Amino acid sequence: MALKVLVSCIILQQIQDNLIAPKIMRKAINLNPAVIFFALLVGAKVTGLLGVFLSVPVAGVVVSLLEIEEMQS
Repeated sequence: MALKVLVSCIILQQIQDNLIAPKIMRKAINLNPAVIFFALLVGAKVTGLLGVFLSVPVAGVVVSLLEIEEMQS
């Protein structure tokens, strides 16, 4: 029984982290889910848990700066 619960929790966590969270973040900061997913992966690899928390806002700032630069050109 404990093994079934553990497997269920892992599956639900993966669905939440890889499917639901990027869609919610996309609506909140208007970023493509692929960009958010990539930012989360890079943030986790570079700085660990702190990078996971800071990666999406940093990605939003970078994309905004690129859009501003594109508009000025």
